[in-house]
Amino acid sequence: MLSMVYIEHLLYPMPNFIKDDYWFFPMFRCNHNGRCCEDPTTQISLTLGDIWRLCKAHKKSALDLYKEGIIGVFPFGDPFKDDEFETDIGLFVPCKHRIFNEKMGKKICSVYEHRPINCRLFPIWILAEAPMNEIMDLVKNHQCGECCGVDEDFEEDRKIYQKYKGALVEIIEREIQLSDPFYESLGLKKRLVAKKSNTQEDDLKIVEKLVADLQKEDFSEVFIKIDDEIKKHEFEEKLPAMEEFL
Repeated sequence: MLSMVYIEHLLYPMPNFIKDDYWFFPMFRCNHNGRCCEDPTTQISLTLGDIWRLCKAHKKSALDLYKEGIIGVFPFGDPFKDDEFETDIGLFVPCKHRIFNEKMGKKICSVYEHRPINCRLFPIWILAEAPMNEIMDLVKNHQCGECCGVDEDFEEDRKIYQKYKGALVEIIEREIQLSDPFYESLGLKKRLVAKKSNTQEDDLKIVEKLVADLQKEDFSEVFIKIDDEIKKHEFEEKLPAMEEFL
């Protein structure tokens, strides 16, 4: 059963207040501050299922979304090799789905119900599995920290995060098995090497150059083939929401 605190938390915008020196909410809830959506270091790769759901949301083709600069081919950093990247399909960042909403008086995600699985997983996977010191670092220092909640019931909340994460991972793994071989057949998944520097600012410039170089290429044929491919498969249109696991 949902507590009244959580019900109110879902229905009404929560104020930004601090308790015990950290942001304090009943559970994670995106407040659409957009800092993770607009951070140029954010990388959101897309499965074929993600693209299909975005096409449904926009009522447009993948080629249309590419031409409008919503999705494209981008360099994704290798988590194990600092100087290597791999080309993949992803969202353009800053994300163009952030649109001003008059009712809320700020920009929000215009496709929130159809957002990619990787968007849904962050920061849920951290809240589900990370040790407490990493979670507190997220709460205090990360741009999404103000959306997270840690209180005396956190370990019970963690069980909900774990169930939600498990459901999403099951779907993304299934879609990756379909997407990756197809992307490779299109000539994507190429390795790019760019020597990292000693400063974050210079590293960002290196990534921006890789992005700029890729944007000079015309990937229209890639997205035409993606449009053809997504018609051949059945994808889950409605992905699970965390509230279903409460």
